[in-house]
Amino acid sequence: MTSVGRLAAILVGLQICLACSSSSTAPDSSVTTITRTTNTTAAEQDAADTTATGTAEHSPDADQRSVEGVVWEECGSGLECATLTVPLDHFASPSEVEVDDSWPVALVRRPATGNPIGSIIVNPGGPGASGVDFVSSAFSLGSAVDQRFHLIGFDPRGVGASGTVACQVDRSIGPLPDYQPDDKSERDQLDSEAETAATACLADAADQLKTLSTTQVVEDLELLRLALDEPKLNFVGLSYGTYLGAAYAQAYPDTTGLTILDGVVDPDSSLDELLLQQASAFEQAAERLDQACRNEETTSCPANGFLATFDALSADLESGPQGEVGPTELAAATLFALYTDDLWPTYLQALTSAEAGNVENIERLSDFFLTAVDFVPYAAYVCNDLDRPTSSTQWDALAATADEVAPRFGAVIVNELRICAHWPDSPGPIRSDPSGDGTASTDWRQIEALIVGTTGDAATPLDNSRSLHQLLPSSALVEVEAERHTSLGSSSCLADVVEQYLLNQQLPTTVVECPA
Repeated sequence: MTSVGRLAAILVGLQICLACSSSSTAPDSSVTTITRTTNTTAAEQDAADTTATGTAEHSPDADQRSVEGVVWEECGSGLECATLTVPLDHFASPSEVEVDDSWPVALVRRPATGNPIGSIIVNPGGPGASGVDFVSSAFSLGSAVDQRFHLIGFDPRGVGASGTVACQVDRSIGPLPDYQPDDKSERDQLDSEAETAATACLADAADQLKTLSTTQVVEDLELLRLALDEPKLNFVGLSYGTYLGAAYAQAYPDTTGLTILDGVVDPDSSLDELLLQQASAFEQAAERLDQACRNEETTSCPANGFLATFDALSADLESGPQGEVGPTELAAATLFALYTDDLWPTYLQALTSAEAGNVENIERLSDFFLTAVDFVPYAAYVCNDLDRPTSSTQWDALAATADEVAPRFGAVIVNELRICAHWPDSPGPIRSDPSGDGTASTDWRQIEALIVGTTGDAATPLDNSRSLHQLLPSSALVEVEAERHTSLGSSSCLADVVEQYLLNQQLPTTVVECPA
């Protein structure tokens, strides 16, 4: 996926692909113990686990709900798995709830290697990326942190192992319609296919799809916190995960714990604003790749340079696709490469081969990019979450604006989510006070958080991280100088800041600039 909705889902794919990790272990459950922990610092307390089973108790003024504790079972490779059952719709009236109205939320835990002082929930983005896969793979916050915290990944409702949506859109067989249409006929084809997909999905799975929203996942997170018997929710979010983390903090500031947000999605932006911002950033990233070829700063560059070769091949594919590769597949493969300079040599080799008539590797990169997450849950979250155009005419206007901002990729990025033009009204904005009784004693803007931005991040540009840092005066900002999307796990300088924050609750008082 190419739009803002995809975000760090691509990071999950990179994490799994580059680490050559195995697929995630299916969550299961059996009788075991629940770890009761606190948020004391490592310096203050060498906490030992205490265990209990059954139902966690919580103060009524914090939450009236009582939930069964998480039951973990070993599931291989030193991991523990479980399933947390959550309501289909947290905001439904009792008369609307049926017996089977629920989602099974898949969980995986990598236990702390030493004496634990708490758990950290991790969301790698998307929306639609698998947190189970992410934590099961090579993701780490550093050995010192891993000694003291359990890392917990979850598949959000409707994603991965957390329930199947009764509707699928297969994007693995190309060529796809041209996401950058040149005339009314191509626009009509694109719009017709988007409308057909939306109509079919809403006919088959409307009750499910309307509950795929960040507002609902925030409530799932709160139930998970209660089930873990944690006094506060410690959270690490990458890309879309930052949007989820900010939403949780708005809804539950009193129980927001240690929070790291890497690659920020502006929580106040409309879909139009996010897509246009991202289109511009990817266009600039393409220009930086072209300059890197000119300066011989990367390898495998085509003889005529990157952009000249891309433009020529894109024009050829407009005239007629090569096998299953058309202009949309070429754009998807290119956008994939622009997420990180680690992929530049591989992509440039593929581009050179495609120029010579062999599009096999372009097809492979495109297919991975377009199918890294299930399209329907991803689109449902985006369409439900954000203010957006609600007609084909409005969508055409947005695509035209994006084309002006980013002539190579703007319309492609916008039109991938054209299904939203035919989506019903969204459930509404994030609720900052779900209980409606004003019981929160903390303004969410006063939470402490470690915010991370990367200078060359095209998917979530650095300005977003800077803006959120300004909005949250008690936060700290780390800027990593790198050509990649998000930076956790890629910078030793950043790792030192993360360790100080998570283990000693110490945030830097000035903006920290880190090398990659």
